[in-house]
Amino acid sequence: MATIALTKGSATAVGSSQLYGKPVKTLYFIYDLVDAVASKGSALAAGDVIQGLGIPGNSWVQSVAVKVNEAAAEATTLNFDVGFAGDIDMYGDHLDATSAAMQVPTALNFTGTASQLTTTYDTIDIQIDTYTGTTLATGQITVFATIVDLSAQAGSNIADVQ
Repeated sequence: MATIALTKGSATAVGSSQLYGKPVKTLYFIYDLVDAVASKGSALAAGDVIQGLGIPGNSWVQSVAVKVNEAAAEATTLNFDVGFAGDIDMYGDHLDATSAAMQVPTALNFTGTASQLTTTYDTIDIQIDTYTGTTLATGQITVFATIVDLSAQAGSNIADVQ
């Protein structure tokens, strides 16, 4: 088992709005499995954790969606989990990276397990569950997260919120 920090790319904001005067952003990160193999220096294996989408401290993660952009064609099976280190399958459990059509959105959930408050910087990680096949030459997974920046100043009363 290895922890692989992907350094290519960064979380990219694709939109923003306001919720009670706090900025709401949708971020995404593309996990390139070929880059993960190169960073690790060997083939991926069950238990490997790939860190990627950075979530700022004092954020409220409202929802997460997962999309396999490019199937891991060299894999006979490649299943993965998506979540934070403390709950690695919070947003996806045993998802299939061999199918490019697969998308798994979590419901907007203010009180359940899909909703998460962060007090310090953390990453949404992918953990490899099962992997059989040859060394990967293909495979990309995008993780999207909608977050509320709780550290931002809000208006002093409801009349200040537009």
